[in-house]
Amino acid sequence: MSPDEHKAILRASCEVVFNQHQVDRAGEFYAPDYLDRAAAPGQAPGLAGAKQKCAAYIAALPDMRATIQELVAEGDKVAVAWTVEGDPPTGAAGHPGHREVLPVGWHEHLPPG
Repeated sequence: MSPDEHKAILRASCEVVFNQHQVDRAGEFYAPDYLDRAAAPGQAPGLAGAKQKCAAYIAALPDMRATIQELVAEGDKVAVAWTVEGDPPTGAAGHPGHREVLPVGWHEHLPPG
């Protein structure tokens, strides 16, 4: 597969799994033995773990929207810089509802709207 084909898979994964919230379709984009180098504590291995992590993101931000800022590909490796934003449910985790924007490396709390 070419670097452009790999990037297309990542773009499609972002759109289908995160933006359309179709976690059940993750198997179209993640290998059964997928290795998550940033696995959450207690996350299952492989595809099951990828689905588990994606579902957790969506549960935390039900109106989640992921935006790819940049994709870089070489050979069979792809790096992505992306932003995730959404409104957590009011009172989630003991916090009042607020807008979350999560760019790579840090996050900001913004007022609704």
